[in-house]
Amino acid sequence: MLGLGTATVLMLGSGDTPWSGQDTAVLLTACVALAAFLAVQLKVPAPTLELRMFGSPAFSGAMLAVLLSRVLTIGGSVHLVLYFSDGLGMSPTGAGLLMTPIFLAQIVMGMVGSKLIGERPPGLVIGSGYALKGAGLALLITPDSPWWALVVPLLAWGAGGGIAGAPVMAVAVRVKAPERVGMVAGTVSTLASLGAGVGTAALGAVYALRGGSGAEAVTDGARAVLAVSAALAVVAVLTTVTLVSPRRVPATEPASAPAPAPAEEDGDPAPAGK
Repeated sequence: MLGLGTATVLMLGSGDTPWSGQDTAVLLTACVALAAFLAVQLKVPAPTLELRMFGSPAFSGAMLAVLLSRVLTIGGSVHLVLYFSDGLGMSPTGAGLLMTPIFLAQIVMGMVGSKLIGERPPGLVIGSGYALKGAGLALLITPDSPWWALVVPLLAWGAGGGIAGAPVMAVAVRVKAPERVGMVAGTVSTLASLGAGVGTAALGAVYALRGGSGAEAVTDGARAVLAVSAALAVVAVLTTVTLVSPRRVPATEPASAPAPAPAEEDGDPAPAGK
């Protein structure tokens, strides 16, 4: 908490002020705290976070997918709302309603993604979700778009997030021993929260470089954020397809069918108990 908290505070600082001694102290505090946490986890017999789990490429790929998903979803949507309200001049209610396609598509396609994970290679399912998410982000960059033209890209963004997000937990659990399920779930939850916080701060720094006050400046800043988010989606596609490959993720074993009852000489099944 100390390491991640101070790192996030440092990223939330204004880009207009020069680097100061206080910033250096905050950076050193974050580095020392995170290094101390990792050192302790490597030495204690019962660690809170088993760092050796990340030695599995499939597990690392799934965790990276969790992190980037929250960076894109939470960090990107914060600045998208700013674009709707200040760039397009929409009311707060209108901006909120225009975000609805993201969540509806994510809910529906999350169920589809859960079904696909049992029928298709998991890396391909997660990667295709990020590809769809990246396409939606790229289409949102188009300047001077009326609000109704944004519905389809928003649906693509939400659908991609649903497809990519649903199989991640299944992949992470599949590649680890059953007794690590609780630790895996805690890692997923921690990285999701970390991605939301750091993503908002990092994309906020991108926005500060291009954005400002006024409709045009807000639009430019939001477009810069969406462009970086689309690039991160491409990175997520490449790393997921590479790391979460079929040979690295054990397939689910289908339920075995009951053995047929032995037949009598005349071909009829034997009664129970024989």
